[in-house]
Amino acid sequence: MYAHILKQSELKALFTSEAMVASARQRQHQHWRRLFSGTYDDDYIASVRRIAVTHARIGLEPSFYITTYLLALEEIHGLVINHYTRGVVTRAGRQRLERAIRAVDRAVLLDLQLVVGGYLQETGPSIAAVWTSSPTGSGWRSIRSPMA
Repeated sequence: MYAHILKQSELKALFTSEAMVASARQRQHQHWRRLFSGTYDDDYIASVRRIAVTHARIGLEPSFYITTYLLALEEIHGLVINHYTRGVVTRAGRQRLERAIRAVDRAVLLDLQLVVGGYLQETGPSIAAVWTSSPTGSGWRSIRSPMA
């Protein structure tokens, strides 16, 4: 994923050294392990908020963040597909399945990116109110269990 990130001049400029890249990779790895641990408690939400604040502070636009998530999803889907279909589906069938899932991911995340961009343009500074509202509110409960 960082190979892609470092090819983007706007993103590469955010890293002033290889040590900074290594640190970001390590923190991202920790975040993804936590994401897939299945525990979406207040500590997890606070961690995500710290990530959001850091990204805002360094000027990382949500569109770059969402695009990076798309790349991660594509890689994860490929691993899952290969794991669960090996010996059951032909290689060509797995590749077709992976392309179909990739197309769905791209459409959904493009829509998410456009909605978030529009929301941010419309709300401007008032977005802070959303981020400071309680993570235990009803809106948060509906997304706390993505595996449900």
